[in-house]
Amino acid sequence: TPNQLCLTNPGTLQLVIREVRDILAANPDAQIISLTQHDNGDYCQCPNCKAVDEYEGSQSGTMIRFVNAVADAIKDDYPNVSIDTFAYTYTRKPPLHVVPRDNVIVRLCSIECCWAHPIRDTNCADNAAFNADIIGWQKICKRIYVWDYTTFFANFLDVFPNFGVLQPNLQFFAENNVKG
Repeated sequence: TPNQLCLTNPGTLQLVIREVRDILAANPDAQIISLTQHDNGDYCQCPNCKAVDEYEGSQSGTMIRFVNAVADAIKDDYPNVSIDTFAYTYTRKPPLHVVPRDNVIVRLCSIECCWAHPIRDTNCADNAAFNADIIGWQKICKRIYVWDYTTFFANFLDVFPNFGVLQPNLQFFAENNVKG
C-alpha cells in the first residue's frame, strides 16, 4: 500500500539497510535505530507478506523477519546499536516462529488497554489481550520496551485518574522482562 512498505521485497530491505547505515555514519553515537510500522492499519498484503503473516499467526512475523535482517546486516560494523520496532495494533501479537535477534528491541504499545484497571487484571476485557501478548513476547524477546499510553483519548486535556494502576503496571512490566 502507499502507507506501508512491502517488508518481503528484497529492494525494500536493501534500501532500508543503506539508509540505516547512512544514519549511523552521520550519528556515530547512536545506539538505537527505530524501524516501525506506520501509524495506521495498512499493512502490505502482497502474496509474500500474506504467506509470512499466515505462517507466523500475526503481521509481527513479517515485521520481525525484516527487522532481524536489518539487525544482522549492521551488527558487525555497529555492535553497540540495536534496532527498535513496534509491537503495535496489528503487530502486537507475537509471532509463532521467528524470534527477535539479540540486537532487536520490541516496543510493545499498550494503546488498547484500559487504564482504570491494572494490566494484569485479565477480568478486564481490554487488558486480557495485552496481558497475553506481553507474556508471549517475554518468552521470545530479550529486550522488551513498553510505549505506555496513559491518557484519555477523547479529551487529551482532561484529567485521567490512573494513579491506582501505575505501581501494579510497572511491577507487571518488570515481572515480564520489560527493560525500558
